[in-house]
Amino acid sequence: MNAVGVKLGNGWYSQEQYVPPSASEPNYGPPRLLFVLHIIFENSDDMAIYSDQTWKGRQGSIVHDSVYNGEIVDNRYDRPSWAQVGFNDSLSLWITPEIMPPPVNITANGQMTLQDMPPIRAGPDALHFEIENPSEMKNSYLTKKDFNDIQGARLHDGGILKPISVSTPVLGVHTFDMG
Repeated sequence: MNAVGVKLGNGWYSQEQYVPPSASEPNYGPPRLLFVLHIIFENSDDMAIYSDQTWKGRQGSIVHDSVYNGEIVDNRYDRPSWAQVGFNDSLSLWITPEIMPPPVNITANGQMTLQDMPPIRAGPDALHFEIENPSEMKNSYLTKKDFNDIQGARLHDGGILKPISVSTPVLGVHTFDMG
């Protein structure tokens, strides 16, 4: 036997930058799932599993997430083994998922369409920083060669990343402008 468990978060779809949303703020609603799993067995039979109203949903331990500020987690909502075969939690309030209406997309006549575009990548001038030892770098911008040589955030001896500015928009949240 197998089981499928899915955790949903806001990602870029429903993003509030600094605080959890209030009723007065516009947002895109709760996270949604469109799931299809195609299984091909060893004997070449196949089967498809779709997300529908037979699935169960509930509030998870991640009560708010932001690509800018991380997650707010309340472990009281956590259910160990929730994605395992045979999991049965009759004490939690499970909800039946709602069927999502078709998208309102004028250019695609209401059909879901692939947003096909190349990935967004940082260019050679994306990282502006100062080096404590100027002999290691001739200018403060990375050239294409310099950018290709970087692996992770590794710096050579004496290298220090210096932000252009640092701000604190909310208590405990610090924003570093690297240029």
